[in-house]
Amino acid sequence: MVSVGGLASGLDTQAIVSQLLELERRPISNLERRIAQLQADQGRFTALQPLVTEVKTAARGLVDISQLDVPKAVNAFTAQVGVSVSAGAIPSDYDLVIDQRAQAGRVASQGMDGSSALVSAGPGSFAIRSGSSGAQISVEVDATTTLRELTDAINAQNGEVRASIINDGTRANASRLVLTSTKTGREMDVEIVANDTSLQFDGTTIESTVADADNSGLYTGAASSSGTYSGTDSKTFIVEIMSDGGAGAATYRYSTDGGITFDDNGGAGYTTSTAAAAIGANSEGVELAFSDSGTLSAGDRFYVDVTAPVLRTAQDAVFTLNGIRQTRDSNTVSDAIEGVTLSLQEADPSKTLRFSVERNDDAIVGAVKKLVDSYNAVVKDIRGKQTFDAETQTGGPLLGDRTANSILSTLRRTLTAAAPGTEGSLRRLVDLGVKTVEGGQLTLDTARLRDLLESDRAEVLGVLTSAETMPNDDFTVVTRPEGIPSGDYAINITQAAAKASVVGQGAMTALAQAETLSFEFSSNAQEDSPTVRSFSVDLAQNDTLAQVVTKLQSAFATQGVQLTAEADGGVLRISSTDYGDDYDLSVTSDVAAAAGSTQIGTTAVTSRGVDVEGTIGGTAASGIGASLRVESGALEGLVVDYSGSSTGLLGAMSLSTGLGELFGDAVDGITVAEGSILKTKNESLNDQVERLQEQILKKETALGRTRERLEREFANLEVTLAQLQSQQTFLTNQLAQLNG
Repeated sequence: MVSVGGLASGLDTQAIVSQLLELERRPISNLERRIAQLQADQGRFTALQPLVTEVKTAARGLVDISQLDVPKAVNAFTAQVGVSVSAGAIPSDYDLVIDQRAQAGRVASQGMDGSSALVSAGPGSFAIRSGSSGAQISVEVDATTTLRELTDAINAQNGEVRASIINDGTRANASRLVLTSTKTGREMDVEIVANDTSLQFDGTTIESTVADADNSGLYTGAASSSGTYSGTDSKTFIVEIMSDGGAGAATYRYSTDGGITFDDNGGAGYTTSTAAAAIGANSEGVELAFSDSGTLSAGDRFYVDVTAPVLRTAQDAVFTLNGIRQTRDSNTVSDAIEGVTLSLQEADPSKTLRFSVERNDDAIVGAVKKLVDSYNAVVKDIRGKQTFDAETQTGGPLLGDRTANSILSTLRRTLTAAAPGTEGSLRRLVDLGVKTVEGGQLTLDTARLRDLLESDRAEVLGVLTSAETMPNDDFTVVTRPEGIPSGDYAINITQAAAKASVVGQGAMTALAQAETLSFEFSSNAQEDSPTVRSFSVDLAQNDTLAQVVTKLQSAFATQGVQLTAEADGGVLRISSTDYGDDYDLSVTSDVAAAAGSTQIGTTAVTSRGVDVEGTIGGTAASGIGASLRVESGALEGLVVDYSGSSTGLLGAMSLSTGLGELFGDAVDGITVAEGSILKTKNESLNDQVERLQEQILKKETALGRTRERLEREFANLEVTLAQLQSQQTFLTNQLAQLNG
């Protein structure tokens, strides 16, 4: 940069240049002010967008009738029963008596000496399951396996049985392995499938007698327990000496409730014995003998711990609903009343729990009110920026703004639109009690809407919600994207979906000999390198069809394969759990198909599933399993499931569009759709700002060149003036000399 000092001219040339440049910069300042205005507009529309989006959120709350028209439960017994309601529940009154809650089975081993106690003398396995058809949990054990390691190994498999170690408080061997099913129901007892450990689950145990550490010490003999415990509860027999004496002379009393109460034989006590003798009058098979050595003193105590493996028997829930007695394998009951789920929390056969299912008009009114309020928020925001001050003759920032007016116009058009396909007097929001008031805002006549819900409920819901009517129950709409137009669409099934399925060649009778079924199964058969699971299931001689099905179900659960077995009219059927050509199954038996076998035979029987194929509304749909998906056109993204077996033109699917969806689509046209109002406005503002910034950049560049030119010219001026001043001085001196 050239420095201009004004030494020759005496002028402040730097200030002159700055003033000249300031004049040149005025267009840039104007452009910067315009950018600020545009950015302020962007801020206003950015702030408006969430308000408009809230209109869509409120509108979408009206689309799905299963979410909008949900009855409510009135239940004063929430501690005893939980009642949740979904769409389709029938308003009515109900009486419920809970006789018994469902519970899971629980068993425990005999006591061990701490969690570090060894559980096996050598290599082997420990296998368990919940119920006869549950997935098996198998753990390998050896001579180093501890009780804690076995417990951790069981839980690591995250199966249907959980393990824990409980200290039962007994004097010796207090650590017991407790196994609890994670599933309730009478068939969910814990089953021990294999047990190569020292843990006992199939019988009662009588532990060795333990003398109290605070005994007098005068008795130097030993007390020994024996017998076979016939009880069903784990407990401790506390034997307390009542009168001094040797074995055979001293008397005792006993307790089985922890010492709360004692049986002292009416005050006479029971006489000790040197031979094994029943403890008291109700020993449940437990015997005790004292060796004759020393004196038993009054107050001396001896403890005999007895254990029973079954801590809790699995059982179904039993309840009576409106006079009908029922059972379920779970405390969550979702099929007793359509659309109602009961959570059975407290059983009391003497108590009747009364609850009701009622229409929930409040939810519908509230949803419409939410739409009205969100609409008003948009109108209030825009109108508040479109005011005009007559005194100052200034208008609000959005006064006359085409975008803001377009948003209001779009919402007003939707407000007055009729739901497609509706007829009669109820078609628009205004027909349901929504009115326009001063300033363009809305108000809801809730009394009118409630009256209409009482008299014309179906019509009101038909105006608000979108719905799908299918040709029959074999069809289900899985996905209906936003914007799918209403109308009737023919469904033509050219190929029905099928499961991979292998069926015995005839009716099965009890197996005449042991038989092994070998399986190969894939659930991704269409991939280039499918995963194939190979396994076999051993069946025993005399197994019935029901027992074979149970064993297969357990094996499938253990293997984690998507297969199921069933008795189909006396014939064994093995199928994939889902439809489609991803499922491939092969089954082979080691016994020829004949009476007394599974009838599968020694030749591999194979089957592959089939994907559904067809068209919807004349548009080809891709099939995956039982699902048809439209990939293009007006119905793009629509997914319909078909579980039937018929093919051909099976009828038409009718899609209706309610006002909730119309409002949602209108907001999409304002906010997110390609070419939407706000999106277009934002793009336009961005383009304008970018163009103005480019102009500023060009002008700033030109201004820089102007500065350089001015500074260079003023510098040249100073040089010229300096030269002239030098010449003037020279001439003046010369003239002075001539005159002198």
